[in-house]
Amino acid sequence: MVLFSKFLVGRRGSQLLLDSNNYTYGRKKVKDTALSSAWRCTKHNSLKCRAMCYLSLDNSQSLSNGSTPHNHQADSLVEEKQTLITTLKRKAADQELTPTQNVLSEVLKISTPDLNCNLPRLDSLKRVVQRSRQQSSGTTHRKSNKSRRVSLCCHPTASSLPEISPLSSLMALLQATQE
Repeated sequence: MVLFSKFLVGRRGSQLLLDSNNYTYGRKKVKDTALSSAWRCTKHNSLKCRAMCYLSLDNSQSLSNGSTPHNHQADSLVEEKQTLITTLKRKAADQELTPTQNVLSEVLKISTPDLNCNLPRLDSLKRVVQRSRQQSSGTTHRKSNKSRRVSLCCHPTASSLPEISPLSSLMALLQATQE
């Protein structure tokens, strides 16, 4: 029999359910009239796991399994991973001026070697730090794929152009690209 363990916070702030066997579930759409909520395995998309469980909405919070078993092994370090990533997000938001690498090394020092082996890649963790900083400051910096060009309409003749020093033309070009 599977027992309810606790709720976790997912990577994007969603609520996850952790059972006593260390499987995690994400909540499916909830109906207001339902007596229980349906939860789907978080490996549903990546591993096509069709396992589900149902959590009763009364005070007992009993957990019952669906008819389909999991098609993968449980992740024994899932709770520690979620806690570490949450800590990383908080430190990144609190220490906005600290370089990303320093925040990462500070958080990874307190984790175990087994946990470090099961974490996402380093560049993914760097993006987690940068995204949490953007969200905490309320700004989003999106890179534009379109390069801005300064173009002259028509091709003027040399006599129609005023004499411009190379430095002033460079400044005009820089101002036009910043607008």
